[in-house]
Amino acid sequence: MHDALTLSCPHCGESFSLALDVSEGSAEFTADCEVCCRPMKVSVNIQDGALAGWDVVEE
Repeated sequence: MHDALTLSCPHCGESFSLALDVSEGSAEFTADCEVCCRPMKVSVNIQDGALAGWDVVEE
C-alpha cells in the first residue's frame, strides 16, 4: 500500500512529493531535495497502515 507525502525542503523551502510504502511501518531515511539536491533526514510515523505524521530536518 502506497501513500504520497508532500515535503518542504529545509534548505531551499521548495515543495515536492515523495512516495511511501506504508506497509513497511515507521521509518527514518535520507532523501535528496528534487530542487536543490541537498540531503534531508525524513522520519515518518505509520500507525494502523496509515501515515500518522512526519518530520523533515537538515542533514
